[in-house]
Amino acid sequence: MTINKISHGLSNISSFSNEPVLPPQFWTIIMSFIILMLLVLFINIVMRKADPKKPPTTSQLLVTETWSGFSSFIDSLTGSRMKKAYPYLFVLFFFILATSFMSFFGWMPAATQPIFAITLGFITFIGIYVVGIATRGLLRFGKEKYKNPIEIFTQISPLLSISMRLFGATVATAVLFNLMTIILEGVGRTDFAAIWPAFNFFIKWATNMIDIFFMTIQAFVFVVLTTIYWRMELGDKYLNQERKKGKQKKKLDKKESSKLTKK
Repeated sequence: MTINKISHGLSNISSFSNEPVLPPQFWTIIMSFIILMLLVLFINIVMRKADPKKPPTTSQLLVTETWSGFSSFIDSLTGSRMKKAYPYLFVLFFFILATSFMSFFGWMPAATQPIFAITLGFITFIGIYVVGIATRGLLRFGKEKYKNPIEIFTQISPLLSISMRLFGATVATAVLFNLMTIILEGVGRTDFAAIWPAFNFFIKWATNMIDIFFMTIQAFVFVVLTTIYWRMELGDKYLNQERKKGKQKKKLDKKESSKLTKK
């Protein structure tokens, strides 16, 4: 991936030619979608083979630990609520990560195309209204959301904020990655690198690790912001229902534990 590729991809935004031109990010999204579907299929097959009477395999442990770690982190943000949204948030994180990792194979990161970032942001934006209406009711949600008519214009801020954050961070990471590559390649052409060939390997490894770090942060921040936006719209009725379910669960757990101790 080079800076020229980024500028070429961004130039497609303002292209008004009669011939339909697919941006390079389109194929990145297609390949990432295929990889993600294969990953979901793999997880499905692995967990179906799980037998509670037998010790879990390495792949089953990997899937279980990844999911439990992700769930516990989202629980810390939502207070063990919004369980139904966890699969979407899980897939969303790895989808953004996959589209970013395609840059290692010379493909353009999908988030360097504003349409991709805006689409993901729009899904988050729609989710705000779905969660609010589902947990508060349409009339109550509308009254609370639009108490002040001026606030109508501020409701679009989450969409712009989360979309432009992903787009800007991805472009900035791509530019930074290329600048680091140019600098380190310049150092790699010195006599020191000729004496110690392993230095060239270290250069590639260092730039890739920096890129992976920033890509992971981008996906992580997007998922966290989506979770927070949705969590803020949970209604009181929904929260009370969840609390009642939690209390009932605790009572059942106490009964089961007391039965086991008596035995």
